[in-house]
Amino acid sequence: MKIDCNKLKQITWYRQESQNTPYLALGPCTQVAKEFPRPHDLFVYFTPRTFRGYFDEGNFLDESQKFFASYKRDRAFLKKEYKKWLTRIVPIEKEIQRIRKLDMHEISDKELLRINKKMGLYATRFWGYAFYFDAFDPHTDTVIEDEVFSDGVHSTTKELHMLLKPDALLSNQNYERAILLAISKHEINKKARERLADEFYYLHCSYASGVSLSERQVNQDIAHEKKVNVTQRLKELSRYQAATKRQKSKIYKKYKMSAWQKDVFRFFAFLTLWRDERKVVVQKMNNVIHALGHEIARRSNTPWKELRLCIPQYIDSIPVSKRTLKYFERLHKKSFLFAYDAKKRAMDFFPKEICNKIMRYVEPRTGITQTIHGHVACTGMEEGSVKVVLDEDDFKNFRAGDILVTVMTRPEFVPLMKKARAIITDEGGVTCHAAIISRELKKPCLIGTRIATRVLKNGERVVVDANQGVIRRVN
Repeated sequence: MKIDCNKLKQITWYRQESQNTPYLALGPCTQVAKEFPRPHDLFVYFTPRTFRGYFDEGNFLDESQKFFASYKRDRAFLKKEYKKWLTRIVPIEKEIQRIRKLDMHEISDKELLRINKKMGLYATRFWGYAFYFDAFDPHTDTVIEDEVFSDGVHSTTKELHMLLKPDALLSNQNYERAILLAISKHEINKKARERLADEFYYLHCSYASGVSLSERQVNQDIAHEKKVNVTQRLKELSRYQAATKRQKSKIYKKYKMSAWQKDVFRFFAFLTLWRDERKVVVQKMNNVIHALGHEIARRSNTPWKELRLCIPQYIDSIPVSKRTLKYFERLHKKSFLFAYDAKKRAMDFFPKEICNKIMRYVEPRTGITQTIHGHVACTGMEEGSVKVVLDEDDFKNFRAGDILVTVMTRPEFVPLMKKARAIITDEGGVTCHAAIISRELKKPCLIGTRIATRVLKNGERVVVDANQGVIRRVN
């Protein structure tokens, strides 16, 4: 693929980043790349610890406008798309349930390889029909401005955030509610902890790890929840849906919103729930793929740190062939960048010199500044000490009262978000994970700063002014 560096300079890049285990992440990343077949639309950058997707914001805007235009023509469009998505998810969910009932040690090598390849393909192809609404991440504000605020409605930031709230509990809130119910009924014995760990086994899975929720972690979460007013919090969660609907109705009435203006907010509230459901499917897939991979590594007498560099559907023998292991070892020896070449119908992996050249254009430019600007996800103001968290290796250094600074939050970040004084992210829109969770926690949060993780240093004191959308360094 020929790279036009002059064109790269002109593009505004939107970055998504996550910690990774290639066995779980590399296949899905290649599929996402195929969804952007035009040159320069998307680059994926792998390092030994993380992967990053660099998306052309203009392309994202085009995609979000097309999707939203379909909804504007037909209000039932979104739910029709969701139903189509569900039909594709059913076989994946059934296979996950079946695998979880298996005794991994008892199945034959042939069956283990077959299931592993099947799940690897599911996980990869999943992103061929589950990615397009990510295009709204950097453009939700634009859509709301064009469709609602341009007609004279000027709600407060808090009212806007209320209107964007999902109309039902998210997965982490359902887990919190289940724990609070167990505490209120005094059902926190070993059997109850095992039940909770089994029901929410997927909760901490990510593209970095597929380890099941442990009884020990459930015990820690129970201890944490005992510190809150259990009765009050349980009441809040139990009445969440009715209370949210009532508060939204008041705001609609206050600004005399039209049926269409209400539908705009219903669109984004529904997308938030859909994304949460998508996240749970990914977590469940990664849980079983992780278990299958570990069993293949055990039978092959191969360390997991070697097998984790592969892609499941490339594993076709036990023991795993040295040729396969060597191929992926060479690939991951250094950081690498790839994109999809539609003409060749294949991935282009760029040599180091071209990779470094591209990165100079797609990475956000920083510079020395006393203030950093971001979008308000949850209002408030706090001063504290910065802790930059790029992956789970950094979790152990995070202390209660720190300012959490990260690229974008994910489900495994929730315990840190609860301890944080305030939250800052490089990327994300007003319906991203950080925005939704920070509002539930009532923690000041700024998103879309683009450069916070590159500019702010551990231990540095800052004031997070999430009323004005500014982070100020404290001299």
